Amino acid sequence: MEVKGKYYNIEKLIENTNGNDDFIHNLIKVFIRNSPVDNFSKLLEKKDFSNLTTQLHKIKSNLPYLAQPEIVKSISKVHLLSLHEKERELKIELPLAINNLKNLIKELNEKFID
Repeated sequence: MEVKGKYYNIEKLIENTNGNDDFIHNLIKVFIRNSPVDNFSKLLEKKDFSNLTTQLHKIKSNLPYLAQPEIVKSISKVHLLSLHEKERELKIELPLAINNLKNLIKELNEKFID
């Protein structure tokens, strides 16, 4: 099992699960299935900061176990901007975060699911 890719890094996940392959694959499947990435832009357009913050918070807790540190940092930044309703900054930062998440999901899917 490859521990790191361009977008993913599952070192912490392997360490915390004692390398349990079934658990790792199941966690990745659940993350992919439940990631609301496609809703983020819509929520920003509607200025629905409450739901955007909630959706970002849901995925933020799993990212340290699945993603490269720069993606974790990007999502944390966007989460804080949403929490404080910083619309102008979100319009700049959110597209990059969405792109990183989509790439992460694609890479996880290719490496662990397909």
